[in-house]
Amino acid sequence: MPGPSTLTINLIPNAVANVISVSISPALQSLDSSTPGGQQTGFSSVDLSVRNIFKAKTFVDTQGRWWNASQILYITAS
Repeated sequence: MPGPSTLTINLIPNAVANVISVSISPALQSLDSSTPGGQQTGFSSVDLSVRNIFKAKTFVDTQGRWWNASQILYITAS
């Protein structure tokens, strides 16, 4: 079973969207230690993706729209 490839981000209620999807970069997925049978690299693609969102304070969804990280309620990976 492969590791997560998408982050589902729930936002504070607004007029545009309440739930959006963000793809996890294939480069981060290739480093992921959560894939069973994979070599342990010490990296988690989900942890790194979430960290990068909050470090940049903005992110872009799969439709190319930019969002502010301060609107995030919670994030799940799938």
